[in-house]
Amino acid sequence: MNRAKVVGIAGSPRRAGNSERLLDRAMAGARDKGAEVEKIIVSDLKIAPCQECLLCVRTGECTIKDDFQLVQNKIREAEGIIIASPIFFTSVPAQLKTMIDRFQCVWAWKCVLKKQEPWERGKRRGVFISVSGLRQPRFFENASQVIKAFFFMIGATYTGELFCPGIAAEEGIEKYPDCLNRATELGGKIIKG
Repeated sequence: MNRAKVVGIAGSPRRAGNSERLLDRAMAGARDKGAEVEKIIVSDLKIAPCQECLLCVRTGECTIKDDFQLVQNKIREAEGIIIASPIFFTSVPAQLKTMIDRFQCVWAWKCVLKKQEPWERGKRRGVFISVSGLRQPRFFENASQVIKAFFFMIGATYTGELFCPGIAAEEGIEKYPDCLNRATELGGKIIKG
């Protein structure tokens, strides 16, 4: 029997911070449910920004060759995607947004070339985990819209979210066991069954 594949995407430029700690807990929850998990650290990759050259509208493939193709292939194979990110100016950090923007080629594949496989709706499930140093819950709204649009384009159903406001200190998430436990639960729920 094949195990479900879950890809965790750490969107923070800082390693082992609050959002990555929550991601690790979510991935442990998925692993406990029998999933094969893999973590991608976006800030460790070489991904250039989309140049809007529009060559992807002819082929559905991005012509810039870098680590994006690695990420795209892993997401294409995944049944579950967990994105974890801090809030930077009411959105996701530039490194994560750069990766997301490069999926413009998937938009071209689906919307211009009118192809679905392997990006058809409902093929994947996605969750978003985010941490903000500020206490205003509304600061998560913009970031969640970016992630929802990304999930929609790659054929992932947005199945859950965890927002943890008011956690600015490095390793501050350790003082919030409720957030840590909810991340584990959310990771377990990403697996169908």
